[in-house]
Amino acid sequence: VANATIADVPAAPEAPTTTLTDPTCAVPTGSIQVTNTAAGLTYSIDGGQFGRYPAAGYTGITPGAHVITVKNAAGCTNSTNVNIAAVPTVPAAPTLNVVDPTCTGTTGTITITSATAGLTFSIDGSTYAAYPAGGYTVPPGAHSIIAQNAAGCTSAATNVTVADVPNAPAAPTLNVVD
Repeated sequence: VANATIADVPAAPEAPTTTLTDPTCAVPTGSIQVTNTAAGLTYSIDGGQFGRYPAAGYTGITPGAHVITVKNAAGCTNSTNVNIAAVPTVPAAPTLNVVDPTCTGTTGTITITSATAGLTFSIDGSTYAAYPAGGYTVPPGAHSIIAQNAAGCTSAATNVTVADVPNAPAAPTLNVVD
């Protein structure tokens, strides 16, 4: 009588644990890092060929759903589904209205007539801040306003010119006849 021992069914590797980096305004792709890598395992992304885990993780990943699969030496696999967020949108350039200085006021006013909710603004290169009630009080000359959303995306600049303060008319010349 011969005895034979049958090995246990090989265990699947632990499912990949991931950390994601979503796209930004400046970088339109994301990255996926597997945080529980181990020696002897190979990895695949989206059904591609299995290979060693890349030192920098998976970079240049387009927005959307992806599958990271790990395989051990016995050929057993385990997968994790991940989702890279969409690229943040750039806000529209602000639409402005200008009120020029008058004879009694030496400054002009720039108001934003387009949407301001959720945006901050930079005027003439200043730090981004909430839109002030009543708009911006500015001296005559060229001015530029840029909108920024919560994702840090910035619009194209909107440029306007505030007119110079109008000159007072010349004093009347009088001629008196007694």
